[in-house]
Amino acid sequence: MGIVICPKHGHGFLYNCPHLVAAVVAHSPLPGVEYLEYAPSDDPAFLIGCWYCPACVAAHCLPPSGSVPFDSEKFPEGVSPLLQPMCPECFRQWRAAGLGSRQDAEPGAAADRGLISGS
Repeated sequence: MGIVICPKHGHGFLYNCPHLVAAVVAHSPLPGVEYLEYAPSDDPAFLIGCWYCPACVAAHCLPPSGSVPFDSEKFPEGVSPLLQPMCPECFRQWRAAGLGSRQDAEPGAAADRGLISGS
């Protein structure tokens, strides 16, 4: 796992693509981010998710959430380097500042998808 010790917010982890991590650290806008999650073929209830920018979705041909098991031959290779841990509270604050557009799900969905934190 990739637990992060943030000097400002304590500990926790959240997986984001490297472009998104860089945007949060720089407090820069990155429109079109979306949360995608996938399960292994033998346990559809076990979901692994990550926030991705549009460039990573396009460059790695990431399928829509849940459409392909991550251990399938049809799942794109080379996705694991995109899973970079970061502070979930830094991410929350970045989103609250309006720097990432909301495309994570239908209206009313939780903005905290994928966030695990503690102090």
